[in-house]
Amino acid sequence: MYNIDELFRDLEAIGLRVTYSKVPKLSGEPDIEKTIVRALYHIDDEGRLLGLIISWLKVHGTHLIADKLFKEYDSAKRYLGETPWFNGICSYLLLQKDHRFKKGVLKLKKTHHLGNRDQSSLIKLKGAIDFLEEVGILAAESSLRIRESDVFSVDELVKSNRQYRNRYIFGANWRAEIITSIQNGAQNPNQVSKLLGIARSRVGIVFKEYSLIKKYI
Repeated sequence: MYNIDELFRDLEAIGLRVTYSKVPKLSGEPDIEKTIVRALYHIDDEGRLLGLIISWLKVHGTHLIADKLFKEYDSAKRYLGETPWFNGICSYLLLQKDHRFKKGVLKLKKTHHLGNRDQSSLIKLKGAIDFLEEVGILAAESSLRIRESDVFSVDELVKSNRQYRNRYIFGANWRAEIITSIQNGAQNPNQVSKLLGIARSRVGIVFKEYSLIKKYI
């Protein structure tokens, strides 16, 4: 995993208002789904991340590519194991009526506490966060701060992030991802296919179509 400053650098690039000790910027933009999945593995050590990620999902969640988020999590699990927070964000997105994430709303086999600390006493006073409790995560209401001001507005993120902007133009789908890869310098369908892990035939169609329309956009 990246260290926390590298993570916060990437979170800023996808639209979170965070501060960090300066680390070298990437040559390109960090991937949205990959950055969110990476952040999930740091929540127990950096509790504020929970509210920041949920705030981002509240404003921008409809422009996630669901298949890609599941794909990135499946990839991360091979090296890092499971994290309960993937279940948690899927539960939040379902609460927002985004049924693309329903399959990720799975009850944990073992109850998990935010920060790996028993919050039972605080929960008795403040109440539990319902959408987390539904999947077996116990966290007191007071431990979650959801503020739209903690993330870029849609207008700001459209201007600053090419990957996000393309989802507004082409939809939150693989077509937008293929076009972003081309704009970032991919030279042929094979490169894009390997980069995104999707079929070359699928890429080839978009590659051909984009070559016809790129002069108009």
